[in-house]
Amino acid sequence: MFMMKKVKKGWCFFITGFGLVVGIISSFYEHNKILGVLICVGIMFLFYFFVYLVLKETRQTARMKSWKRTQKVIMAVLYFLSNILILSVLLKERYIRFWDFGGYWGVAIEISDLIFQQPIQTLQNLYYSINADEYNQLIPCILALPLRVLGKDFPMYALIIYNMFISFTYIAILGCVESLITLIDCNVKPCISALFAAIIMIPVFYLPVLLGYLDAFALLNLSLSYLIVCNFSFAKVEVKKDVLLAVSLLLSMLGRRYFLFAVLGVGIGVILMCIWQFLLASSENKKSFLFNVMKNGIVIIGTMLIPLLVFFRGFLINSSKGTIFVAYSAYQSGGMIHNYQRLVVYYGAIILFIAVIGVMYCLRRKKGLSIGIFLLSSFCISTYLFYKVQSMGNHHYYITIVPIMIFACAGGYAIYRASYGIHIFKCAMCLIAFNFIQSVIYVNPVVNLGSLFTNQRIAPLIRDDIPQIQRMVNDIDELAEEGKTVYILSSSTILNDDLVRKAYMPDKLLAVQNVYVSSHVDLRDGFSRDFLNADVILIADPVQYHLGEESQRVIGLLAEEFIEGRELSSHYSYIKDYALEGNVTVSMYEKNREFTETDCEYLRNMFDMFYSDYPDLFHNRIYRDH
Repeated sequence: MFMMKKVKKGWCFFITGFGLVVGIISSFYEHNKILGVLICVGIMFLFYFFVYLVLKETRQTARMKSWKRTQKVIMAVLYFLSNILILSVLLKERYIRFWDFGGYWGVAIEISDLIFQQPIQTLQNLYYSINADEYNQLIPCILALPLRVLGKDFPMYALIIYNMFISFTYIAILGCVESLITLIDCNVKPCISALFAAIIMIPVFYLPVLLGYLDAFALLNLSLSYLIVCNFSFAKVEVKKDVLLAVSLLLSMLGRRYFLFAVLGVGIGVILMCIWQFLLASSENKKSFLFNVMKNGIVIIGTMLIPLLVFFRGFLINSSKGTIFVAYSAYQSGGMIHNYQRLVVYYGAIILFIAVIGVMYCLRRKKGLSIGIFLLSSFCISTYLFYKVQSMGNHHYYITIVPIMIFACAGGYAIYRASYGIHIFKCAMCLIAFNFIQSVIYVNPVVNLGSLFTNQRIAPLIRDDIPQIQRMVNDIDELAEEGKTVYILSSSTILNDDLVRKAYMPDKLLAVQNVYVSSHVDLRDGFSRDFLNADVILIADPVQYHLGEESQRVIGLLAEEFIEGRELSSHYSYIKDYALEGNVTVSMYEKNREFTETDCEYLRNMFDMFYSDYPDLFHNRIYRDH
């Protein structure tokens, strides 16, 4: 009773203090700014209160309190050093960010301004973007206030992502590992600082952050869902955990749509785990077990489906469209085996070997078998489903990292507990450390170690042709003053239309406004009519692809018309060249006469040779404006 009074009194002080702060701020600022602050604080409070509830319900907060002070100090030092590493890498960079990793940065900056100018409109845009856009504004809204307060430069932006999301991901993974180990070996407390050191030395956590991806938000929610499952007895009806699990999975999907594959993996993994537990249950308990599992399932599925059907139906429809598999097939670089080989090289075989030991440790212990089944099946299902669509980029590996790290930590613990294991454990930690160090300080090895260690590099992105890029952008901007539009036939990291638009970020979110959006992926974007309407064309020689000729014929076929002086190039006059890195020459051409019906027929025949089955994307788009 006394504690209840104490809590209520604390809340009264908090609400009163918050009201006074709002009142003071409102006397100095416009109402829109106050409303923007309240919205930002409200969004952040709701999200982190949810995170706190998960940690509390899974007893992770209690476990954290039991950690020794020495362990906490070691972990704090390691975490501080990880921040220093990120900052030191990004401060050395000379780069122009574009596409996904520049786009989200730009949206985050835009939202951090707009939410304090038009807060209600920003919320409306947020709701629309979740239902309609692949890259929605949910995560930028959470980042808006920190960006506004701490600054919008890219190093600060990346540090905000790391500290707001990855830090709690570490805690969730540690919670999963600690729960698993204490379940298998009762009353045994693992060395949490050693496990944390192993986790924080995995390059996969850093690479998407350094590139500017916001996917860490979805990763955090996914890791929370694993934490809940690892601390959930589905034989009992636990409505709180049901709702928290549903919300964590829902937020993962809404944060980044491709996390749907991970959500399916978690769902099917839970089902397989429950089937195994049902088979092991005594005959008199089977009925009640099945009944309780069904109750939990109804609450979880209902909590997820009701918001999706009522508020986010557009998101649900777009996510389930079959056309998405065709559109992203261009990002498929090989077969299933090839993709799993890439995963081995991405992590480093040494990490996955330790994880395999963890798999064996779980599956050979009766108490750890059901959790092991869940973790292994969720990993296999999510990766298999994803690889059926496309290969993974840096950020996509986030859907694999939670089960891999849980197994790797369990494997490290199993090594430690074995006979003479302390020496092998020390060797394993040294190998993990070397795997991390060689990704930061890359030295050509004397002996080819193959895929034993990761092939990824934590290094600053540097390009030396930024002055030439900016000179090109300035010339394009002058064309805008003459009312001329530009289309860029190039799709690589050296030159693309988005790079041109973002050449002066963060000072200018849009360097030029007269550059059309290029068609980059044939079966996603189709033929762009903007090519026919543009006054000026930029061509890169040699032709620049980021996927390959087979998936980017709109870029390749049209660029070759100019490079080889074919039919279409006769409609243009050469203006000037720009020399970029990689011995790439960019030529600017200005249209001197309009396309005829004969030219349109020429283009239709050109693309019908490859895409006759997709007339709405190609053939039907090529016609003259009358």
